[in-house]
Amino acid sequence: MAGTRALVYSESRPGAPVYGDIGDRRWTVTVYKLTARAEKRRQADPGGYEHDRDTDEVECSSSFKTCERAIIVAKRQAPGSVYGSATVREEQLEWYVEEHHVGEWEPCGPEFEVDSNGKVIQL
Repeated sequence: MAGTRALVYSESRPGAPVYGDIGDRRWTVTVYKLTARAEKRRQADPGGYEHDRDTDEVECSSSFKTCERAIIVAKRQAPGSVYGSATVREEQLEWYVEEHHVGEWEPCGPEFEVDSNGKVIQL
């Protein structure tokens, strides 16, 4: 079924559908950053700031055609992340609800962690 068009559920918004071909591959960089509100609290009281994972951070992801490009971006983004690292993973567009032509990105290959010093480790 490779090459069949599908609505990409997680990336579509009302009035702005996103489509892809089943079997497409990409490399995604994911980092966690502080929300603006949490950053203000941290700056106001660095010694007393208590981090709440549920409310103080947001997941930021970007996608690329090659692993090499994703690693370059991850090295730039890792130092500014909450945890001082970024994750790079290969994903493939797979069926989510085939009868409705809805797809979703699923991990399909290697995954790497890039630390704030630029060190790359395969997980």
